[in-house]
Amino acid sequence: MPSRRKPTSTQRRPLRKLAPATSLPDVPTWRLGTAVVIAPAVQVYESAGALHRLAVAGLPFHMAHELIGTVTDTSDAACTLIDTAAPGLHTLRPTGRLSAAESERLLHVGRLFVVLEAASGSAATARAQLATPIAGLGNRSPLDRSGSIAGLEHAGTLLVAWVRIEFSNDTGDEAP
Repeated sequence: MPSRRKPTSTQRRPLRKLAPATSLPDVPTWRLGTAVVIAPAVQVYESAGALHRLAVAGLPFHMAHELIGTVTDTSDAACTLIDTAAPGLHTLRPTGRLSAAESERLLHVGRLFVVLEAASGSAATARAQLATPIAGLGNRSPLDRSGSIAGLEHAGTLLVAWVRIEFSNDTGDEAP
């Protein structure tokens, strides 16, 4: 009879070092539009289909890291976001692209960050709101819910009273 062994524990691979948010460009390449507060709403302006085109093409490795470095301020928050929204980033080569589904989830996190930044007036406050557990989300943070678009949209409705997204006719056919 074969002997029984305890299963080996799974070990997490160390994450690549993320660049600090202070070294990022003024207008990140993942930021598809702008947002302004028109009390009590946040108005978002984007090119029609920009998020879809970028998601279908797949976010490049550097753009995904730039987005994660912008919307998170701690390594714990970055790990949570990668583990829930884009687990493929752990094994992605620096020249590779994320899948369409992972790209779409990360871009929705980016859009939620832009909305929260406009609503609060501060990037630091927006980062804190993304990482803070909310009772309406079962005491989970929006980053914990970033595994689905529905979870992110639910978090957005709890954090911002009303968001209106206005799409321009600009096709933005530039490649990322």
